[in-house]
Amino acid sequence: MYPDEYVDYMVHFHADRDWFECHELLEEYWKRHPADRRSKTWVGLIQTAVSLYHHRRGNRAGALKMATAALANADDAHLSELGIDAAKFREELERRRAMLAHDESAPFSDMDIPIADESLLRRCVERSAELGLEWGRPSDPADRSVADKHTLRDRSEVVEARRREAERRRRKREGERGMEHVASRLERQIAFILEIDKLKHVFRKSRLIRSERFENDAEHTWHLAVMAVLLAEHANEPELDLLKVLKMLLIHDLVEIDAGDTFAYDEKGLEGKYEREKAAADRLFGLLPDDQRDEFQALWEEFEARATAEAAFAAAVDRLQPMLFNYENEGQSWKEHGITSDRVLARNRQIGEGSETLWRYAERMIVEAEKRGFFSNETIEPKS
Repeated sequence: MYPDEYVDYMVHFHADRDWFECHELLEEYWKRHPADRRSKTWVGLIQTAVSLYHHRRGNRAGALKMATAALANADDAHLSELGIDAAKFREELERRRAMLAHDESAPFSDMDIPIADESLLRRCVERSAELGLEWGRPSDPADRSVADKHTLRDRSEVVEARRREAERRRRKREGERGMEHVASRLERQIAFILEIDKLKHVFRKSRLIRSERFENDAEHTWHLAVMAVLLAEHANEPELDLLKVLKMLLIHDLVEIDAGDTFAYDEKGLEGKYEREKAAADRLFGLLPDDQRDEFQALWEEFEARATAEAAFAAAVDRLQPMLFNYENEGQSWKEHGITSDRVLARNRQIGEGSETLWRYAERMIVEAEKRGFFSNETIEPKS
């Protein structure tokens, strides 16, 4: 009745609290079963696990973003089909989202998914025993192999999976025949290419260096791509898939064609941001042929989740670039919007998830900016 991967997701969610493994299991299932790929509930369950993973590691901003997205993607009818008490699940997820949004002092705590189907619960408990795991065991804060799994995992299987996927795509391309098919595919690709020209007209809140003109999203994207190529050697992950990073950076802001640019420190503007951008992603990527639509959608979701080494590094570069602009402009945007150094530190600390080297550089830059009067607040000291 229930997919094996889903049962294993439940086991790792509740037995060893390995939420990174939950993400990996359900994402692989979602990718292998096209009939289920349009169901947002699978994505919502993945995002629930990613939210807990971030929260346990101290990344409250990432946890909040994923909890908000999970609530938006959870479909009550499908949750019920999956043996989950939808109302209780939504209530608990909303409670955690509100806590992350409004109570910075609240400590991390585990979450249990309310399983309504007794047969599913029995199967999960039995599967836990098969794997030598204890169902319902609380998190062990000292177990870094689980808490920091994305930085410690063996990537050989991922590399091999990519090779197989590339071979599959090559065979598919060689097998595609017929001018009608080629013409239809090409027309959809050209339509997408023309549509994303609009990115050049989306302006950000940061100005170009020593200029009064605001940067547009296309310029920002180009700059990030160059930075990623140059700075990849500083990523935490030594075997980084740079092409994947570049793809993420090239498409991650396309949603702002519809959703607009949201100022990073505008708390009110950030409300509903994921929902607006998800709708934009559905429309824009929907212009593409199905295989490219699914690839771009998955890359955009992966970037938003920041649970892989590639997404974490892409996000690190995305956070570093506007900081460089602000520093070179003597804090112009920071001062215009009343942004203090503690807020900049809190928002950008996640750079370290992708590159500890870049975060140490950014942290020193923030300290120096405070000393030079780019902020109007107390002196801060670097932690590293």
